[in-house]
Amino acid sequence: MFWDDPCSNKTGILKDNYDSLVHIYTKKQNETYVTLNGWSKLMDDHSNRKKSDTKLTFTKVYITHDPIKYYNADFNVPFNFMFINQLHNKSEAVDYKTLIDKWVRTVREGSASNWVIGNHDNHRVATRFGHGRADNVMMMSMVMPGILVIYNDDKIGTVDRKFTYAETMNSASCSVMGLVPR
Repeated sequence: MFWDDPCSNKTGILKDNYDSLVHIYTKKQNETYVTLNGWSKLMDDHSNRKKSDTKLTFTKVYITHDPIKYYNADFNVPFNFMFINQLHNKSEAVDYKTLIDKWVRTVREGSASNWVIGNHDNHRVATRFGHGRADNVMMMSMVMPGILVIYNDDKIGTVDRKFTYAETMNSASCSVMGLVPR
C-alpha cells in the first residue's frame, strides 16, 4: 500500500510544490537502500557478463543523514552536497574543516570521497560564495581526496542571471523542428 505524505501546512507554498508535504513515506526509507543495492548488483552482473570494466554508480540524493547507508548499498559515489547545503559565504575555516573531516571519516575504506561544488538545482558557486571565495572553494576541493564534481561554467566564475525569452530560443533548433522563434 502507498500512503500519501501529509501536508506541511506551510503558508505561501503552492500545493504542487515539493515543500508542501512532509516526506515521511517518500524520503529516508530503508527500501531505498535495498533498491540501490539491486541496481549496483545489476551493473556488476552486466560488467561481468560482458567482461567489461566495472561501472561507476553515482547517487544524487541530498544527504542530511548518514551517507554510509548509500556506500553500504554498494553505490560507489553518493553525492556529497555539503558545499551546497551546509556551507555558504559566511562559513568560517572551522566550518569547512569540521564538515570535511566528518565526511572523510564517514566514507568507508576503499570508497571514494566526493565533493559536489555546484549543480543545476542550486545557485551558482560564485553567486552563493562570492567570486573570491568561489575560487577558494574550487581550489580547495581540487586538492582533497576523491572525485570533484563541478557544474557547467562554475569553474570560470559564472554567476546567476535572468535570461530573456529571446535568449532561450535556439534558432538552429527551431529551424530543424520547423518552428518560428517569436
